[in-house]
Amino acid sequence: MWQSDPTDWTISSVKSGHLRSVICGQPTSVLTHLDSCQFQTYLHARILRVACNEHGVVQVLVPWAEPRSRFTLLFERLAIDVLRQCDVSGATRILRISWDEAWGVLQRAVMRGRARKQARVVRRIGVDEKAVAMDMWEPYIQATRAQVPEADDKIVFDRFHVMGHVGNAVDTVRKQEHRALLAVGDETLKGSKYLWLYSRENVPERRRDELEMLRRQELKVGRAWAIKEALRRLWHYRYPASGWKFWKRWYFWATHSRLEPIRKAAETIRRHIDNILTYYQHPVTNAMSEGLNSQIQTIKSMACGFRNIEHFKTAIYFHCGGLDLYPC
Repeated sequence: MWQSDPTDWTISSVKSGHLRSVICGQPTSVLTHLDSCQFQTYLHARILRVACNEHGVVQVLVPWAEPRSRFTLLFERLAIDVLRQCDVSGATRILRISWDEAWGVLQRAVMRGRARKQARVVRRIGVDEKAVAMDMWEPYIQATRAQVPEADDKIVFDRFHVMGHVGNAVDTVRKQEHRALLAVGDETLKGSKYLWLYSRENVPERRRDELEMLRRQELKVGRAWAIKEALRRLWHYRYPASGWKFWKRWYFWATHSRLEPIRKAAETIRRHIDNILTYYQHPVTNAMSEGLNSQIQTIKSMACGFRNIEHFKTAIYFHCGGLDLYPC
């Protein structure tokens, strides 16, 4: 046993189980610590309490644990690292703690991080008085026109969603052609779905030769993919006149490609082209918010949903809040 003010404490290691401890006949706190040589390790401490005229009876702060915690600071740091890599259920199995204990670590980390975070003025927001980036969904358009003055000059249809329409058209061409080829026993397009959805630079190294081989076969989906990739250049121009000139050439190519899904996608884009090309005046996208939304959906999927909305908010803060989560 070591003696130190204001507590008395010891460390014990056991293979499993929960401990209760007494020192000098008085109950003590038992805190889970990092394992020692694969043995579960606990810190037993008699933490003094003092009577305060203003706050009543309070427990003396100790350097190895936070108030009312059942874990040492070092164990909580490990638990936070584990919780950031897997769901709560997985963390309980790795750390050998209960679900409530793991969730308590997560909640304390978020409270700690939010208390430390300083308020500051954000540099950018998704909607301001100059531009509104959005999906080409009619309710978004109508709501913006109803609430934002001169909205038609400020709406910017997001590049990601525009390309998504053409990407879906390419996949439709692939499915139609694949069915036609299978009918005559040709499996050329088997397993190629995701190849055609990649942009050129994102095709995995191990599959680039495969894509080039398929493109040389003059398949319909190969033409559709080339049209999709060409459209990406629309956002590379700096001047509206150059962008409009490129658009007209691309639209003619797409509508005369004899690929019906591509033609329909081109017509959809044409109906919204004015507010696609406002990008030249307001070069904004939804990329950051789409990425954050994807992270949130992953959190929800990992947990198989949240029945408690406050737990959902806490999990979002924990994984996406950019907080300083660790105890001091």
